[in-house]
Amino acid sequence: MHTEADSEAVQVWIHEAQAGSAEAFDQLARHYLPRIRRWALVSTGDPNDADDVVQRTLVQIFRKIRRFRGDASFGAWVYRIAANAAHGQVRQARSRERIRERLRMETTKGGDVIEASVPQDEITELVLLFLTDLSDRQRE
Repeated sequence: MHTEADSEAVQVWIHEAQAGSAEAFDQLARHYLPRIRRWALVSTGDPNDADDVVQRTLVQIFRKIRRFRGDASFGAWVYRIAANAAHGQVRQARSRERIRERLRMETTKGGDVIEASVPQDEITELVLLFLTDLSDRQRE
């Protein structure tokens, strides 16, 4: 594994990826993937959420790599993107859990479950599906 100190290959991949080389981007992604995955797992505590963070991070790196100017190390830049993606994922997971809890509370009164023609799991999934289309502010 390369370190930032011996990152001649990484620098070449960065410049080539900025010029549009998919192969160079793939090399960068493979190089940083283990670190991104570790950061994501530590940040979220959940393997599924960590996978989502990894995916979001790689997409953001791909979208923004042409804007990377080298003011900081590439690894620090990648970490910032991963940290932002993890923060968003954790916030989204908390929001989903609050919504599920609220739905559970709404469907029970005095210990009696209110009968519904649609199973609770389907209602929850429908609500979550609609909520994902809202902005963070609207969801709050």
